[in-house]
Amino acid sequence: VIGATQDAYRVEVTDGDETAYEYVVQLGRTPEEGPNLVARTSTEMGGDFELNRAILDRMMATMEFIGTIQ
Repeated sequence: VIGATQDAYRVEVTDGDETAYEYVVQLGRTPEEGPNLVARTSTEMGGDFELNRAILDRMMATMEFIGTIQ
């Protein structure tokens, strides 16, 4: 989804009253070593969660990584 050279995943988790929605993009050799890009929104951040989620999806869909992975 993000690019041919980056491993990434998207997850939505509900814990009690909070729902979190995030992307994690591996920029380094491994996720454990990093660096990783994390983009997140949640119901606890305020505003319209569905709108925030749609904006986050759009941001991630249009993001372009240039260069090499470390």
